[in-house]
Amino acid sequence: VMDAGQLLIADTAQPCCHMFDSRTLAPLPRWDLRAPPKQVAVNAAGELVAVSQHDAIEVHRLPSRERLWSRDTGSAIEDIVFVEPTNRLLTAGRDRVIRQWDLTTGRLLHEMVGHREAIGDLNVTADGRTLISGGRYATEILFWHLPTGEYLGRTAPVSQAIHHLRLSADEAWILVYQMDGTLRTIPLRPSANRG
Repeated sequence: VMDAGQLLIADTAQPCCHMFDSRTLAPLPRWDLRAPPKQVAVNAAGELVAVSQHDAIEVHRLPSRERLWSRDTGSAIEDIVFVEPTNRLLTAGRDRVIRQWDLTTGRLLHEMVGHREAIGDLNVTADGRTLISGGRYATEILFWHLPTGEYLGRTAPVSQAIHHLRLSADEAWILVYQMDGTLRTIPLRPSANRG
């Protein structure tokens, strides 16, 4: 992950991120964390989110490395996503719950429940209003209204289990990479199926 001229590399075996100058690749002081990170992401405002092996979230400010907050989610996290341009963070994982956090305070804002399988991918529209979520190894895609956390609907099941989801650049389509190696496109609008 790169931010403000720094390259961060998560060390999943040690509780740290290794940091380098992104222009010269000269090492910078190591960034120690509480636990080995599972994922690391940087938002546009410059906060770093590290999801530890112990299923906790730590939010730090760059470049000061100040820890703003940490929370134990109680479940293995599979994906983390910043909701730009809002000040929110989404986590989702094996317990089939999407959690929406206030990025500044760490307060839990919403828990969104509706998946039948573990959640592996979260995608947010550019306006920060709609969330598209896919279950890892499941066949359905769910839609959510982010300001309220309200469930909007789901797609008809795809033919194979979902491996990854992405939005097309124009946000007209959901690109679905299936476990059998095929790629499908689905229009970005939930069906009337609210079951």
